[in-house]
Amino acid sequence: MNIVQNQATLSKFAQDFKGVFTINHLKNLLEYKNSVDLYRQIDKLVQNKVLNKFCRGLYVLNDFDLEIVSQRLCEKSYLSLATILSQNLVIGTTPNQTVYAVKIGKGRTYQSEWGQIIHVGISPDLFFGFKNSNGILKASVEKSLLDTLYFYQKGFQFYFNIYSDINLSNINTKKVLSDLKKYKNPKFIEFVKGYLNAN
Repeated sequence: MNIVQNQATLSKFAQDFKGVFTINHLKNLLEYKNSVDLYRQIDKLVQNKVLNKFCRGLYVLNDFDLEIVSQRLCEKSYLSLATILSQNLVIGTTPNQTVYAVKIGKGRTYQSEWGQIIHVGISPDLFFGFKNSNGILKASVEKSLLDTLYFYQKGFQFYFNIYSDINLSNINTKKVLSDLKKYKNPKFIEFVKGYLNAN
């Protein structure tokens, strides 16, 4: 296939893939069995601005969903923190083209000119409180608040003030306290209870 045919193929499947393609996706869609030929065609698509390389092994069309990129980069991650808090009007907007998510293990930040994805790492026993929403794992607003307070206590620097910029009227504090029972750290439990009472 030539570049015009490849562009037509990607356009055809753009909606299904939300404009985000892994190498395996491209290999199957463009039907190149030879890796050298595949990468050569991908390079041509990038040069012609049909595709953009977001990071190693992941490519996006000009119109793509950054939340999908986050999920593709780590399937076992869920959107949380400022991303969910802002979507639920608990804080103001997030920085432009930035997504926050939580994963098990070590955190990682993915930076590109098309957006920034911040994955923070958490222990397996605290990996809960999310649901699948159209193929994207999203934390509840209450778990997002707990994640925010948890990482704040660990020294994570947020762009907003947790004491003055969080609107708790959109938070079910009873649900927060119920979820808090899954945490074992007495210092953190005391911190959260004090935070809720102070606000």
